[in-house]
Amino acid sequence: MTARWKIWLRTLLTLGVTNLLRVGIYKAGIRLGLHPVLWISAQTPAGPFYDAVASSRADAIRASGLPAVGRWNATGLWFSAYEFPLPGGMPPDWFANPFRSGARGRDDVPWHKLPDFDPALGDIKTVWEASRFDWVLAMASRVALGDIDELARLNSWLGDWLKCNPPYFGVNWKCGQEASIRVLHLLTAVIQLQQIKGANKSLLELVELHLKRIAPTMGYAIGQANNHGTSEAAALFVGGSWLNRHGVTRGKEWERKGRYWLEERALKLISKDGTFSQYSVNYHRMVLDTFSISEKWRQELDLEPFSPVVIDRLAAATAWLESVVDLSNGDAPNLGANDGTEILKLSNNSYRDFRPSLQRASLLFRSKRAVYGNGIWDD
Repeated sequence: MTARWKIWLRTLLTLGVTNLLRVGIYKAGIRLGLHPVLWISAQTPAGPFYDAVASSRADAIRASGLPAVGRWNATGLWFSAYEFPLPGGMPPDWFANPFRSGARGRDDVPWHKLPDFDPALGDIKTVWEASRFDWVLAMASRVALGDIDELARLNSWLGDWLKCNPPYFGVNWKCGQEASIRVLHLLTAVIQLQQIKGANKSLLELVELHLKRIAPTMGYAIGQANNHGTSEAAALFVGGSWLNRHGVTRGKEWERKGRYWLEERALKLISKDGTFSQYSVNYHRMVLDTFSISEKWRQELDLEPFSPVVIDRLAAATAWLESVVDLSNGDAPNLGANDGTEILKLSNNSYRDFRPSLQRASLLFRSKRAVYGNGIWDD
């Protein structure tokens, strides 16, 4: 038996029978045309999606000294490290692999008819990266400071994305986790712009069409026993609770499902000593950021608290991250897989600076600061 087959077999045994069944049922359902995710449909909302910020609010933010996030202007940033030009500040090509000239993902067929691996395209993440909507947070930070032109740009980019990515066609709808990251970024911007109560109808519709894609494939996400499950559960909880607050029928169902799997995943994937199942500092940050936005959103909507045992587990995960971060510069050992992921990018820190994520998690789950003094970790 080759080393590759030994690794493959060991991985299957580690995942366990239940998770293998979850993944197998999903794949068989897709292949046979029987999976419920194949039956979903949605209309494309027209926009605009975000509204202007009151001038008094913008004045207060400026007075606080909070800086605008400086990304996604003349260039776009892929994997937190590689910059590519955006001619005239226009949206990127949502289907291009910028690392390989001429390589593009398909946009003309339903997502489930696309192969998992396409040698002509290259790594599919190179296409997905621009559709993670981290640019929404950067633009929203500038809108919060009163930049009307940036508000128009933000709404224009979202409109362009939907025009190019109608539900549920093309490569950018292929992954439930990618759809979930979009939801978390869209609703973090809602907090940035203080538009939780005054919900924009088009944004509600945009979130709803994403949750329709995410909810039916939760079994597949859970079966992978990694951060797919936490990301998708968070999107259902955050998005579902917001939709429920604004009278969307299925919002409560999605909120309950998201809460259940968030708590179950926290106890399943995070050990009592705080280590995360994927044994990666970068993915450890990602899972903490995922739970941080979930807890922040729970507080904003005054929802029922997560169970104390879950909060204890997240506090332990925070302490673990603190133990490996150099607080003088925010760096940490580059242990395990690292694909450049950094969600909830709300400050101008470098990618290798873990202090903003550490500070957020510490305040939310331990009720104390992890980093003292004044700095970007408090933005």
